[in-house]
Amino acid sequence: MQGISLPATLFWVILLTLALLVSFIGYLLYRNHYLKDTRAKFRTLVEQALVGIYLIQDGRFRYVNPRLIEIFGFSEDEFLNELTVPDLVAEDDRELVMENLRRRQTGEIEEAHYAFRGRRKDGSLIHVEVHGHRTQYQGQPAVLGVLLDRTAWADAEAGVQIRERALSAIGEGVVITDATEGDWPVIYSNKAFSNITGYPTEEILGSNCRFLQGNDRNQPDLIKVRSAIRNGEECHAVVRNYRKNGEMFYNELNLAPVMDKSGTLTHYVGIQRDISERKRVEQQLNLQSAALEAAANPIFIIELENRTIQWANHAFCMLYEYDKEEVIGAKPTILDSGHHTMSHWRHLMDALDTVHHWSGTTVNSNRHGRSITVSEEVTPILGESGQVSHLVVVHDDITAQLEAN
Repeated sequence: MQGISLPATLFWVILLTLALLVSFIGYLLYRNHYLKDTRAKFRTLVEQALVGIYLIQDGRFRYVNPRLIEIFGFSEDEFLNELTVPDLVAEDDRELVMENLRRRQTGEIEEAHYAFRGRRKDGSLIHVEVHGHRTQYQGQPAVLGVLLDRTAWADAEAGVQIRERALSAIGEGVVITDATEGDWPVIYSNKAFSNITGYPTEEILGSNCRFLQGNDRNQPDLIKVRSAIRNGEECHAVVRNYRKNGEMFYNELNLAPVMDKSGTLTHYVGIQRDISERKRVEQQLNLQSAALEAAANPIFIIELENRTIQWANHAFCMLYEYDKEEVIGAKPTILDSGHHTMSHWRHLMDALDTVHHWSGTTVNSNRHGRSITVSEEVTPILGESGQVSHLVVVHDDITAQLEAN
């Protein structure tokens, strides 16, 4: 039995060995196919990558993908047979690039991520960003990395920085709000805004600009502002706002909507100007004008360049029986009664040249030709050139007094 069983055992051993060998050969064939397929897929990914991919050893390029060739404008043959790394780097950045390569090839660091200025074949400079790892190629240290062309981004960033510096430098307050958020939060304000309001940028980011109104919400122009914002329109308004210290100031506000490419409102830009001093002057002028208008004495102003009446009060119109619309722009000769000679008027003008004031008695005529005798005070007003530009004339009707005497 033992003599018969030995060949059978050997048979099964041989059969099992053959089965294992066939399986191993099948595995090798599968792995070889898998590796070829993997390599093909990997090569396709590298060749079609949207970033530059490179392999550098001893300062020379051992591999470059089509995107890197496109970025710098050199041919593959020039990359692999002629160019060294410094040839693609702006002179001021070469020391940085070569030091980073050296440290990776010597093993001081495993990877590096940095930006520098590259030089294209046509001599133009580009902004690039690289991320490279230490590796081995044919048994020697090398650097495998990717390169991204950031020129368009860098130009855009530079444009943003220039615009931001310009916004920071202008005298008007600038604030930008996000229209895509529910409460229109502030996302930017410039230095002038802080100077005007007293609020530093970090305190107002994320807030709605209504905090500038305090409790003073019942203003006519605020209705106009709210309507414009609701409809995504431009707006000009003058509103009362309040500084951080509680002081009120008049804010001349210009609002402009910002739309995206689809026409959707995304932001609002507000330009703010403190016009408190201008409002103070306006209010003072309005008060003075109201006082002159209400004065009992007839008062009018003559503009000398055109020798016309520029303004007259109610008392003037009542005394001479003219409507104000008839008086404004008319010549002062509408009051001429023919009573005075030219020497009278020359004497008046000479007096204004020497003493800057004239007073006397004048006989004028009203709309219907009735003579009116007035005590007249004439005061010159100097213009920006330092020359007399206007005359302020005040009359006091003394006709009744003279007739009584």
